[in-house]
Amino acid sequence: MGDNGNSSGGLVAFFQRVWAGVVGVFGVVSAILGYIELAEGNLGLLPLVLLGVGVAGLFLSCFYYAFIWKPELGDGQSAGSLIITPPGSNQPVLSQGKKEKHRKRIRWIARFGLLIVPLLVWGGYKVYQYQVNLPPTDFKILVANFEGSDAKNHRVTQEIFRNLEREMEPYGDEVKVKRLNKSLGSIKEAKNAGKSQKAAIVIWGDYQVMDDIVPISVNFEILKDTTNFPKLGESVKGKTQPAQLSELTSFNLQTNLSQEMTYLSLFTLGMYRYIDDDLQQAIQYYKQALSVSQETNIPIASLGKEVVYSYLGICSYLLELYDEARSFYNQAITINPRCDIVWNEYGLTLLKLGKHQEAIASFNKALAINPDDDLAWNNLGLASLILGKHKKALTYFNEALAINPDDNHNWNYRGFTLEKLGKYKEAIESYDKALAINPDYDIAWNNRGAALKELGKYEEAISSYNKAIAINPDYNFAWLSHGVILDELGRYEEAIASFDKAIVINPNLYQAWYNKATSYALQNNISSAIENLEQAFSLNPQLREYIKTDTDFDAIRNEQRFKDLIENQ
Repeated sequence: MGDNGNSSGGLVAFFQRVWAGVVGVFGVVSAILGYIELAEGNLGLLPLVLLGVGVAGLFLSCFYYAFIWKPELGDGQSAGSLIITPPGSNQPVLSQGKKEKHRKRIRWIARFGLLIVPLLVWGGYKVYQYQVNLPPTDFKILVANFEGSDAKNHRVTQEIFRNLEREMEPYGDEVKVKRLNKSLGSIKEAKNAGKSQKAAIVIWGDYQVMDDIVPISVNFEILKDTTNFPKLGESVKGKTQPAQLSELTSFNLQTNLSQEMTYLSLFTLGMYRYIDDDLQQAIQYYKQALSVSQETNIPIASLGKEVVYSYLGICSYLLELYDEARSFYNQAITINPRCDIVWNEYGLTLLKLGKHQEAIASFNKALAINPDDDLAWNNLGLASLILGKHKKALTYFNEALAINPDDNHNWNYRGFTLEKLGKYKEAIESYDKALAINPDYDIAWNNRGAALKELGKYEEAISSYNKAIAINPDYNFAWLSHGVILDELGRYEEAIASFDKAIVINPNLYQAWYNKATSYALQNNISSAIENLEQAFSLNPQLREYIKTDTDFDAIRNEQRFKDLIENQ
């Protein structure tokens, strides 16, 4: 009995001596695990709990050793005792003095540890913020539980999850479908869950069985900034809708819901890629969304297919696949002929295909739907500019600006049209209006320089060109215009430097090679002039005719090498 008591007392004493150390070690391990979880992108509760436990354990351990720990009370020896060698041992035990030094070292380490604790908290917070703001490396769809009467048997969540997984399989690791395994009660909860899981979409809902009617609510939340996304219909924004009980028990309702969620998910994937300028991949997702929509037995009200066709048209247009864009816009218009935006986009595509009258008819269709569509008026102006009908173009641009006076692009187009009409002062006023709205509008600065040049205000023109170049150093036509005016002022070396800048940006800019040749010719540098002319002719052979009457080459026109170049056709 006595031995048991001694054993028990020994364990208690041992625990009293080591508990703080164990807590400290546990705290360090827990904190390390929390940091690892955060580093791997887990923003849920687990890493926060691990970090919290770790920080608390380390703090308790350090505080105890720094201010409470008094092991000297149980030593039974004074600090100045001599070294004692136990019988049969050649090694001395620590003197009381060395023990004291050891304890002081531990206390100072513990106090230093207390200073580290706030750094751990701050570091954890910074890592968490970094991970929250880090763009996701994959596209994650988070499916929460659809709560309802006898949810286990109706398997709404399971069906949506299963179908989404199946449809996303072809995209491999790029798209992940994850089940949240809990229900959500609000958009705020959905956004928090999506944020912690770094999801792009969160899907959730609920339903109730009431006799033969099943009121069901579906929510499809897009986590990214949705300013570029089309508006979704009320059917996926939490609006309660009635369904027949027979649809639920036969699993038709679950199948239709899963197809609609798949359709929306694929379209959203396409929108993410479109916003990120990955147009080819966007097109693939849009086409897959349409493929899913054709399989469903019910009309999809959350997002009309004409919207998907419209974005297919936009992507094709931006990729300069104008025939494909035209086909997609035709399909969008067939589904919904009352969308003025699509008529505008369709018209711009027709302009690119050289079908000017058809384009004008499309813009007029947009105006028939919405007479206040400033974009349609603007597009009519652009079509008229292309056809050389400058007075008509000016009328259209004025109509657009009467509706939307804050459109800097329309002010720029108006100014360009006035230039074509020889009204340079009014053109400059229009450019100034555009620049008052957007001071960084490089094209307006360039066009303003051209109008000032026509008025003989060369230094002001150079200043405008310099503004355009400062805003956009890769604006090759601004460098070209800058060089032309310097050439006219006789500042040939500066002009050549500007032409060289334009050529570096676009080696196929024949105007820069040609104007560079004029600068050399005016300096009577025959070899350099001919060398640059040869390059210009290789890019545009028609320049051989133009050069015959260009007075800038009069100084070298009688040179045999120049004659040979002109005659060598």
